[in-house]
Amino acid sequence: GLKDKDGTVRKADLVLYSPGITGPGWLEKTCIAVSPGGHVDVDQYGQVKGLKNVFAAGDCASHENPPPWVPHQAHMAQLRSQAVAKNMNAILNNKNPCTTYRYELSCILNMENDGMWMHMSSDGKPPFWNIFPRRSKKLVRVKNTFERLYLLYLRYF
Repeated sequence: GLKDKDGTVRKADLVLYSPGITGPGWLEKTCIAVSPGGHVDVDQYGQVKGLKNVFAAGDCASHENPPPWVPHQAHMAQLRSQAVAKNMNAILNNKNPCTTYRYELSCILNMENDGMWMHMSSDGKPPFWNIFPRRSKKLVRVKNTFERLYLLYLRYF
């Protein structure tokens, strides 16, 4: 269920988180290719379509031919940024970009005193070598710890 700010608990059979994410509004006024969703239109290597040696990654960029479940999440932005960095390095070394990224949706749903790991990936690999259960009260603690570590990683690395 859901707990409102005032503490009211609302029972629910399903809670679906679905933010309306679009690209930046100013993008339409530039020469940069725009996807139907309003994001920077890129190819499988993160190169902006129609602009040689220009790359985009992260929440501003689209995915080329993604599975329907692919999210615009920080984790996906990280995977895409790593691929784009390698492709930019290839260009700087007079090579063709060749690094793509795997699609992945991975999140722990915190349900007050219970947790459920929701995971899908383009290669079918489970998260963290499948060492965690799909549903457990302990996943709430795992999620909180992982979020703290991830924020430290983003801040210092």
